[in-house]
Amino acid sequence: MADQPLTLAVFDEFQQEIFGRFDALDARLEGHDQRFVAIAGQFDAVARRFESVDRRFDFVQAQIDARFDQVAGQIDAVLHRLLSLERRIEQK
Repeated sequence: MADQPLTLAVFDEFQQEIFGRFDALDARLEGHDQRFVAIAGQFDAVARRFESVDRRFDFVQAQIDARFDQVAGQIDAVLHRLLSLERRIEQK
């Protein structure tokens, strides 16, 4: 089968078909881009919520640390009293 000569009309038809396909593909990709933008917005919202939760955890951790320091101080005070009593008993 011999190749047919390429005419301007055939080339224009081919070009229109190819450009039509590219336009359709571009439209589909634009739709995907919009979806990714929406998803990125959702990730931003989730990140803000995590930041809020992190701040809450930091606040609770600071409270726990402060209470732990208080309890440790009280235990040290009791220990010093016991040691003092022990020394007094040994001295007698």
